[in-house]
Amino acid sequence: MRRWRGGAVFWNLLVLISFLMALVLTARALSLQRLLPVDKPVATVPVVVAQEAIPAYTKLAASMLAVRSYPPSLRPQGSLSTISAAVGRWVTVPLQPGEPVLSADLLAASATPIPAALLQPGEVAVSVQL
Repeated sequence: MRRWRGGAVFWNLLVLISFLMALVLTARALSLQRLLPVDKPVATVPVVVAQEAIPAYTKLAASMLAVRSYPPSLRPQGSLSTISAAVGRWVTVPLQPGEPVLSADLLAASATPIPAALLQPGEVAVSVQL
């Protein structure tokens, strides 16, 4: 009596089809991976920011400032790009850590300091008409 080998042929075909499907899916995944966008480096510009809390009417020193990278589209208008552009100038508004330093908020280094900036805590300035 001859034994029918249909079951073995069925299993061999199933293994062959599974292998081919795995091969097709792998090829498809690799081709899709090539279509994905590659992360490109984002262009940035330097922006000077306060490194610490800086009170209004303070003469800026380099140790108070830091430079951070900003995307060009997010760079605040009037922001400085180098620390040397801010050192020695008087800030007219209080700055929080990480806040950009804007040229509109600074007095020139050669400007006469605002009298209030020269006062120490507990001192008072009085205007006297002559």
